[in-house]
Amino acid sequence: PMSVDLLGQVLPASLGRFIDGRYYLNFRRMAQLLPFKWSNRQLADAILLRGAAPRLKIDWRKAPFAAVAGVIAYLAVGISWHRTARLSRESLGAFAELCRSVEADESYDSRAALFRLAFGRGPFESMGRQVLQANISAGRYFLYIGALRSFLARYAPDFPENHINHLCSGEPDMRSRQMIEGIQQLAKVAAEDPQLAAKLNAQAPGGYSELLASLPIEHPFSRALTDFLSTYGHRCVREIELATPRWREDPATVLQMVRNYLQEDLQIATDRHSLHLLARDALRQALPRRWQQRLALYLVRRVRYYVTLREDTRHYHTMAFATVRGKLMNLGLQLVQDERLRVQEDVFFLSWAEADALSRGELDWMDVAGRVRQRRRLNQSLSRQRPPETIHIADMEATSDGTSDEQTGSQELKGHCASPGTAEGPVRIITDPTTAAHLAPGDILVAPYTDPAWTPLFPIAAAVVVEVGSYLSHAGTIAREYQIPCLVDVGDCTSKLRDGQRVRVLA
Repeated sequence: PMSVDLLGQVLPASLGRFIDGRYYLNFRRMAQLLPFKWSNRQLADAILLRGAAPRLKIDWRKAPFAAVAGVIAYLAVGISWHRTARLSRESLGAFAELCRSVEADESYDSRAALFRLAFGRGPFESMGRQVLQANISAGRYFLYIGALRSFLARYAPDFPENHINHLCSGEPDMRSRQMIEGIQQLAKVAAEDPQLAAKLNAQAPGGYSELLASLPIEHPFSRALTDFLSTYGHRCVREIELATPRWREDPATVLQMVRNYLQEDLQIATDRHSLHLLARDALRQALPRRWQQRLALYLVRRVRYYVTLREDTRHYHTMAFATVRGKLMNLGLQLVQDERLRVQEDVFFLSWAEADALSRGELDWMDVAGRVRQRRRLNQSLSRQRPPETIHIADMEATSDGTSDEQTGSQELKGHCASPGTAEGPVRIITDPTTAAHLAPGDILVAPYTDPAWTPLFPIAAAVVVEVGSYLSHAGTIAREYQIPCLVDVGDCTSKLRDGQRVRVLA
């Protein structure tokens, strides 16, 4: 409830709202802003970048309103759009300094901290301190990919699809890659101590805390883990949920991933730079004219820049949520000490107005005790439910042609390609990376969704299949970086597939 309340004040109310704790886009409003004759299904596919782009049929009645909305949008985000075109990635470190400053400044309460870190102090503040806006601007890389694909389809129609992926991979020092390399380094340090490696392999996830407590502070693994958490400790699963503990609070997820990387038969291809150079040579040979080569390579450079910027800004803007969480935890502790709350984490089951009233003495524990208990039960109930993709939209067909897998009797589950390729192997259904101990090299990772905290699992899997996602989603982005086949938007795949079942993925 606290996350919904605070994030609901930041996210644009005109484009969507929270329903049962999840943010839904308002397609009716989207349809008003886009001057195209699209069905709801086509609108959903276009917004989520699923499948081929629908044909652009202009609705001239809506064109004037769409033009005005476009001008307003440009005035609102145009500055950040232009300023991120040549943004130095080193400048993003300024956001980490800002988070530390806001965290130490007691004049910022949780709400003020979120607004400061999300919106900055104005459009002319350093873009290094406006990473949320930079992240949104970096999403334009899909436009450059679309332009590159269209250009090659016309001038080099036989250019292989896998070469396009090699061309458009991120920079070698992208934060997501560095995080995976950090996990690999931790596994290497753990492997140098056979007793520690054996304990990690034998330990149940619930016992990781005791295992860490038993290690001396000067143990090489303890020092390496401290260094890793100093850089990536603000990450976690479901990073925008303020109630979720960060890795630095509970490193069980990190240790679980270290355990996965201790597998003897794990081999991860790391020479992506050579694949990129080979693809560039193939591109030059496929395009005979110099102007064609220059234009194609320009598009490639733009794609690589924005792909890397998008992943790097994700690393930084999640620091904002960790900072706000820290403020809320401090507030909860103070309320417990003042005997206005019984449990520190109860603060996440209040609204901001209720927590503020408690801190000012306008409410006491008896006023909110019943609300907290009821909201905890509701939160547990909603967390077990599968959220509907759409709500109150009558003509969202089961599939684009109005049929479903049950209707056709097909043994295939269909989704949308986020990273091309083919793989075959046993299904490993994972709903939480902290329970991924059974993921082995060559497995097909099947998940309801992924976020950046799942990144280290990708190099282990032979392919990735997720229920919710799009070409721009985290699953697609990381899968393309590691040349792993990935299908997204595969409805009910975690319930229709069985753990250990052998499947073939064709993306």
